[in-house]
Amino acid sequence: MSEGFEKEIKTVPEEAEEAVSQVMGADVEEDGEASEDWSVTVKVFDDEDEEEAEEETPFQSSRAAAAAFHSRNEDEELRRQKAAAAVREGNTVRKAQSRRDAIKLIGSIVAAVVVLGLVWAGVEYRINKTNRAADPDVSFYYTAAKDGISVFSADSWYSPQIIVPDKIDGKDVIHLSANCFAGREKMECIVLPETLREIGYNAFKDCTSLREITVPDRVEIIGYCTFAGCRKLETVHLPQSLSVIEFGTFAECLALKNLEVPSGVTRISHGALQGCRNLREVNLPDGLTNIEYDAFRDCSALVSIEIPDNVNEIGASAFAGCTSLTSVTIPSRVDLVSYTFSGCTSLREAHIPESVTLISDNTFKNCPQLTIYGQEGSYAQKYAQKYDIPFVEESPTSVPSDKR
Repeated sequence: MSEGFEKEIKTVPEEAEEAVSQVMGADVEEDGEASEDWSVTVKVFDDEDEEEAEEETPFQSSRAAAAAFHSRNEDEELRRQKAAAAVREGNTVRKAQSRRDAIKLIGSIVAAVVVLGLVWAGVEYRINKTNRAADPDVSFYYTAAKDGISVFSADSWYSPQIIVPDKIDGKDVIHLSANCFAGREKMECIVLPETLREIGYNAFKDCTSLREITVPDRVEIIGYCTFAGCRKLETVHLPQSLSVIEFGTFAECLALKNLEVPSGVTRISHGALQGCRNLREVNLPDGLTNIEYDAFRDCSALVSIEIPDNVNEIGASAFAGCTSLTSVTIPSRVDLVSYTFSGCTSLREAHIPESVTLISDNTFKNCPQLTIYGQEGSYAQKYAQKYDIPFVEESPTSVPSDKR
């Protein structure tokens, strides 16, 4: 006989007798006070067929126990993961707080260094109320250092006239800061002190009612775009101490008709007089060496200009759009780069010395009336032939000796 197996029958009391009879062929008497649920386990042996009749085996019990154990492990692992996440979050918060504390510390150190530097330099901030007859109620805002006063603003926004004093608190006014009087549309006149040495960038930008300005003789630096957008500015007096006209200094000064560039100026920066559409005359000093790109661009009223012999750079588009320009003589040491005289529709004469060996293709673009004057066999002649520009030979003696 084959191995036996147990079969457990779970039933209610009314079904107990029938169930046992079917399995064992025995009679079971009714148990009057039986419990609601009870079970009978019967061991059956069969030689041919082994059928497992039990509903719950030891294997199933082991699986259930393993599942419960695994569930407890998962719960424990989940708790460990949550604890680790909490620790990491705490570390992140502490690191962020440490970074914030470090930034605050660095900021405090920088602020302390700045304050110490100002104290060391003897700088203090004050407001001074002037008592000048011209504008007794004007208050100037300034910084005071050991070497003098730097004015950075004034409260008379709508005053047509401002007089900047020579001294404040017994010290010379030597500097106007950047944007000092910028955008004062009502200011027609300003008087600057003779003690002044430097004018910061944009100092008078967009003062659209300003008509005249005299820069004191001791001023050596005028910042970029200082008078840009002063559309009614007609007269400018610049000091001989000036060495550079910075970029955009007089850009879009539409009423400016003539300009005397001081003898000490060696460079006219890019866009310095761009868009001065009524500028008719400019006198350039002999010491000038650089005319940068766009310097006189769109000065459409400029009829003629004498470029000094010492100029060794004329930038791209330097005279582009000068539609009234009729004649120009090129210095001997200059390369003519892109669009230098493009759009000069009235240009009739361009005198180019033999020493010039570079003329860009579009240097004279859209100059329909142009005739080039130069020496036989020169680069200028080859350029004229290449672009079908009339060429007139002129003898070297008709050109200054340093241009030969």
